[in-house]
Amino acid sequence: MGDIVIEDGDIFGDGVNVTARLEALAAPGGICVATQVREDAAGRRALEVAGDDASVIANAAVVLAYFGEDIGSMIALIDRALTLNPSFARGWYLSGVLRNWAGQSDVSIEHLKAFMRFSPRARVGWALYTIGASHFLAKRFDEALPKLLLAVQDDPTNQGAYRFLAAC
Repeated sequence: MGDIVIEDGDIFGDGVNVTARLEALAAPGGICVATQVREDAAGRRALEVAGDDASVIANAAVVLAYFGEDIGSMIALIDRALTLNPSFARGWYLSGVLRNWAGQSDVSIEHLKAFMRFSPRARVGWALYTIGASHFLAKRFDEALPKLLLAVQDDPTNQGAYRFLAAC
């Protein structure tokens, strides 16, 4: 990328210029990366070698969905992971998250409740947060509120839960 020079607290060089240009291309709060970096980071390689490993399939599906792949296709991957291992607690959690992103609030809540049944000792703050968010997005604010309160009780650093609570 080129040399970077730091002089009297200022940073100069080709690397700074390239970085500034990439920053201008990114969406607010986003990042701009090359297609190859995106594909490598986004789990495509993991899927190539996953075989029937439910954990790899589910994790790759969430990463790919996060980076903008078709949400329906990623939900199908999670469903495949759950078919391979129906008692895969994390798979149920990730399925609930993806379905929340896809606007499938009721299915999201069902899958997150399955996660909590399959993993009763797990910290459930993030699952409760997603259940609360699903209720909120379905305009069921009275049902969202207690789940979000429990989520911040379990994890006081969960900023998303506070945002939804402020909007309830």
